[in-house]
Amino acid sequence: MSSPRRPRKPLDPASSSRERALDALAVARREGYSLRRASDLARTDPRTVRRYVGSAFVKSGGRWRATHRDRLAREMTLLTPGGPVQVVVRDSRTASAIAAHRVALTAYLEPPFDDSRLKVLKRKRVRVSGEDYELVTDPIRIDRLGKGGELDYDIYVR
Repeated sequence: MSSPRRPRKPLDPASSSRERALDALAVARREGYSLRRASDLARTDPRTVRRYVGSAFVKSGGRWRATHRDRLAREMTLLTPGGPVQVVVRDSRTASAIAAHRVALTAYLEPPFDDSRLKVLKRKRVRVSGEDYELVTDPIRIDRLGKGGELDYDIYVR
């Protein structure tokens, strides 16, 4: 028996075709859907998805399925001890680690102020463009960065 899932947040109506394609890829990976079903949920055409993220899908038995990882470039904001830094991430695993860090920060900063996700990421580093970045997990440093207004950023750079 599978666990119940939270309903998907709808994509912003003003989102770009690339954002919708990336959303379709995320849905296909998370739910195991085909390209057609995932693109329907992302409200875009399968041809558009293949145009923007085609290398992340493979044809298997006549159906397009998402690969487990990809090398698509994503411009993201990463929180470092010195503050937010914009980086171009070319690996889905690294992008997932950065996103997990942002989710952990949000869980820590908003009620009920849960720091358990930060503890899981303690001493975790990501490598982007040959440079290592330490993920900030120290609550004191996070509070300082928050007081300085450094935590108000979007994870994906448009």
